[in-house]
Amino acid sequence: MSENTAKSLTEVMEALAKPFPVGLVYWKPQALTKDKTRGLAAAYADPRAYEDCLNTTVPEDWSTTVDFVTTGRKVVCTVHLTILGVTRAGDGDADWDDANTATSAYAQAFKRAASRFGLGRYLYGLPSVWKEMDGKVFSDAALKQLRAAYLKATGNTSKPEAKAKSKAQPEGASKAATAPAPSLEAARATVIHFGPHKAKALIELISDQEGRDYLGWLAGGEVGLALSTYTPKDKKGIALQAAAKLVLGDKDTTGETAKPAPKAVKPAETKAEPKAVPSNGKGNGSSPSLEEALAESLPFGKFKGQQLSALVADEDAHDYVGWLAGEVQFGGKTFEPRYKRAQQLTVAAQVVYASLQEVTA
Repeated sequence: MSENTAKSLTEVMEALAKPFPVGLVYWKPQALTKDKTRGLAAAYADPRAYEDCLNTTVPEDWSTTVDFVTTGRKVVCTVHLTILGVTRAGDGDADWDDANTATSAYAQAFKRAASRFGLGRYLYGLPSVWKEMDGKVFSDAALKQLRAAYLKATGNTSKPEAKAKSKAQPEGASKAATAPAPSLEAARATVIHFGPHKAKALIELISDQEGRDYLGWLAGGEVGLALSTYTPKDKKGIALQAAAKLVLGDKDTTGETAKPAPKAVKPAETKAEPKAVPSNGKGNGSSPSLEEALAESLPFGKFKGQQLSALVADEDAHDYVGWLAGEVQFGGKTFEPRYKRAQQLTVAAQVVYASLQEVTA
């Protein structure tokens, strides 16, 4: 390892070791009291927050390789994370009975690999405390207390340095606006040279919601929980962003007229009308019938590939249907559909969730 690489890696690790903004941190109950009114709260962050931090800190200098093996009734995942040419590994496992076996094992392994570079490592040292439950989640009062304790422990609220970086114009970035745009065909074939989708052509990203979100981030949009927008640092990055904008804005490619940083659809705007949809299986105008809604499949998340009907059959997943419908909060947040496909899923989830409420009423 060269002296320059060692110095760069040290600087990167110092940046990665900074705590996540409180808005990216959630709490889950590791254990419950016998009457299930109090839970032992443990802090965690979604894997996408880790990816966003890597994309912000070393956007073009990290990659992963993933391996899965089975042992007994478990799936074991090993993730090798490479940053600036240095590779460190983490492993995770999940039971076959887990509804999201591969996803759970990967998330655990990826976070452990990242922690070996200092990213998210501080979370392991935060104290677990008993807090009041509200059903299967922590109460609003408990979450408020947990967030306050988190801020006191980390002294960090919103990572202002990350926000400042997102506003700063990198050297040469001003040329992006005047650089000649590539043809649509060339833009679709443009290969990503960094990050989790390294070596993929931009056209490959439009097949699922996660890929389209990443395409939006490459195009300069504030997508999901990203800590900042993508700001290219060299000509290669500027060309990639120009191509991403062209692909993202092409209706024939994406199936919709998408734009970077789309406005999130607020739950209050989408949940009023479906509330009135009857659960008798008959459609109501543009809303799907209950039968059609149950057949809607999830294009992302922990239940990716499953139909809403599968979530109805699992009582523990009813809250997730409510979250998709904009009725239930996870970690203090509701689902915010950003694309036509996600908005379609929300409408279907609202129909299904309304039916579930009628059954339990």
